[in-house]
Amino acid sequence: MIYDRSFYDNTYIANNHSSPDHIDIRREGRISVLAVVEKIGKYPTPCAYIRILLPLTHSNINKHVDLLVVNPDEVIKYVADILISHRVAIKDLQLLDSIIRHCKDNGMKFIYDIDDNLLNMGDHTEADYYNALKPVVSRSITGSDQVWVSTNLLYEEIKGLNDRISVIPNALSEEIWDRPEQKDSGFTGKDRIGIVYMGTATHSDDLRLVSGAVRRILNEYRHKVAMYIIGITDDSTLTKGFKEIRVPYPAHETYPSFVNWLKSQDYFDIGLAPLDDTAFNRSKSPIKFFDYAALGLCVVCSNLEPYRDVIQHGVNGLTVNNTEQDWYDALKLLIEDGSLRKRMGYQAYHDFQKKYSLDQLGSNWLNSLYLINGQNRRNPADMSDD
Repeated sequence: MIYDRSFYDNTYIANNHSSPDHIDIRREGRISVLAVVEKIGKYPTPCAYIRILLPLTHSNINKHVDLLVVNPDEVIKYVADILISHRVAIKDLQLLDSIIRHCKDNGMKFIYDIDDNLLNMGDHTEADYYNALKPVVSRSITGSDQVWVSTNLLYEEIKGLNDRISVIPNALSEEIWDRPEQKDSGFTGKDRIGIVYMGTATHSDDLRLVSGAVRRILNEYRHKVAMYIIGITDDSTLTKGFKEIRVPYPAHETYPSFVNWLKSQDYFDIGLAPLDDTAFNRSKSPIKFFDYAALGLCVVCSNLEPYRDVIQHGVNGLTVNNTEQDWYDALKLLIEDGSLRKRMGYQAYHDFQKKYSLDQLGSNWLNSLYLINGQNRRNPADMSDD
């Protein structure tokens, strides 16, 4: 299992080499991939794990792929079949141009992976940061041999910049999201029904969509319901009356460590995924639904594009309009009807396993690598047979 920091340190990071000659990591019969990924401090972002690291090291894929993660300024030391650059892992335009030239000079294919429309972030809280990097994002898109995007809407947003774009939908690795124990929740003794909303601290606007409904629920049911917040906002006025959970060290350092810790938190029953209706948000993926589904939670999501294709309302979750009354009605229904809540949680987990795990969707990454590398696409049925 991929849980601790040593997974990143020992599996990915390239040793420093002082030789001026290129280090050729290509091997006959395998696809060699260099990857440059976004980081927070020393470690890759959760997005880097979801989009690049976990897919390319999945047990069905690493039989065919050699992956080496390097820093941006180390790329030109290596020769591989493929280079993958992720989001704004490369921040310097001049360095990016030299990397693109290096790829062309050495017969390397350049893939750029992007899972948000970083060219049109609207009034998102991180817009200023990414707006300054628009030239790098644009050049990464136009200068790549292939662009990977996570949703069809994102494809539509950027298709004018490159005619070689592949939609590689997000998936979660079942190898780290192994099955949780399902529990009976409801009005039994002193147990509370746990509602959770988790994410990075950039979701203040989304939290505002549900905070009124949640407070009404807490007032109505008092000692029978608890609301938990993990991350989401730095504004303490928005979380008053909610239980804020601080992710402990070292779980906050890497995504696999966080997942391992999260699975040990056994007091959640309902997962919330509110999403403000903006152009930027509509091109996002339904990753929040996948997170909660992998935990076996009953999921309530905003009735927007990221979730409409994956949620069957009343079957594997609920989609609601972004009004306080609609959110309140959905939560009240799930609190009052424990069998419905549990049934939808089971179905969401089943859908994650059968539709949205890397075991099911990992062939998207592998086939794309084979295709750009000039080899025949793999039959997904063959992935586990070699």
